[in-house]
Amino acid sequence: CSSLTTVSLPKIEVIGAYAFADNKSLTNINMESVVEIGAYAFASTKKNTTNQLTTINLTNVEVIGEYAFSESLKLKTVNLGDNLKKLGSYVFALCSLLEEVTMGFADSNDKDANTIGECAFAEDVALTKVIMSGVKVILGGAFMNCIELESIDLSNVELIGEQAFYSCSSLTIADLSSAKVIG
Repeated sequence: CSSLTTVSLPKIEVIGAYAFADNKSLTNINMESVVEIGAYAFASTKKNTTNQLTTINLTNVEVIGEYAFSESLKLKTVNLGDNLKKLGSYVFALCSLLEEVTMGFADSNDKDANTIGECAFAEDVALTKVIMSGVKVILGGAFMNCIELESIDLSNVELIGEQAFYSCSSLTIADLSSAKVIG
């Protein structure tokens, strides 16, 4: 599928692992009913195979597996709606042009829910703005080396893993009023 440019899946709810990995022509995805995205689904796993996505709107998604969009080098904006339960490890890692992320986590009794995985946004050096709600856990390295990140609302976060904000040299505002554990 290396020449596939648009994916429109209006009724699909689950996208499996590696489904569109290494597709360097992909510019547009329309997946309004998708609730789960598997590991490496849109990732670049080989040299010179990054997709061309610039914006992602996944307003119904609940779970995104590890590395799902890693190394999406053209990606600038991500909107994940308000239904998230879990964001896997390295999901948006090494997305060097990513500037803005909006995400909301739904209430859940699952002990693993409301979690941003390890290194989920690591090395996203252009990331300046993260708008999020309902997050309870941010695992280690989640925002590591996001050198342009200026502020983030952590008011509901209870646990922050080791090096979650390591080398975030522009970070000046972080509300930690609910934090119980900081790695």
